[in-house]
Amino acid sequence: TGVTVTNTPGVAAVSVAEHALALMFAAARRIPTIDAALKSGDWPRGEMIQLHGKTHGIIGLGAIGRQTARITRGIGMKLIAWTFHPDTAFAEEVGLEWVALEELYARADVISLHVRTSPETIGMIGADAFTRMKPGAILVNTARGAIVDEEALIAVLREGRLGAAGLDVFETEPLPKDHPLRKLPNAVLTPHNAGTTPEVLEAGLLLSVENLAKFFEGTPQNVVA
Repeated sequence: TGVTVTNTPGVAAVSVAEHALALMFAAARRIPTIDAALKSGDWPRGEMIQLHGKTHGIIGLGAIGRQTARITRGIGMKLIAWTFHPDTAFAEEVGLEWVALEELYARADVISLHVRTSPETIGMIGADAFTRMKPGAILVNTARGAIVDEEALIAVLREGRLGAAGLDVFETEPLPKDHPLRKLPNAVLTPHNAGTTPEVLEAGLLLSVENLAKFFEGTPQNVVA
């Protein structure tokens, strides 16, 4: 009681958005698999996916989702999006089209998740959503693991219905050593480190100090409780 709690919103937006793009490229170009094969002495061939000209479906347009949209527009992707709170001005800025979730699933070549964990989003990407997605689509999750039903995800990756997944977050972290995702060649995995950069650390510390100064000035900012 009587304790003011603040946070540091948006400080990792650029870093996480860059990581989302890295996962998209790694999945589309099969970089981890090809790298491992090449280092083992093979000379792997086969087609890869070009992202330029493809449709990027963005679920959630907070700070990270917006930054991701700006980056993928910059590499020539077409943007469609769904969010809880549509912003017409931002849509005009980046040239994105607002669509219903069902339409996003059906049209997107790459789907990236940028929503918060809430009763409305836990498990929102499950068997029904995967059924509606375009065959061969790529799913990227740098948000929270609980948003995706991992059992359903593993099933569609094994079947090849989903082309690939780039995941920085998981239902259980650290990811168990015997987890099925570790064995799937079309799953690109990173250990929830999308926001781990010196720039993010510095920005977070500076904003924390600013929050403290504003509190003592009598004008608290970024108050969450």
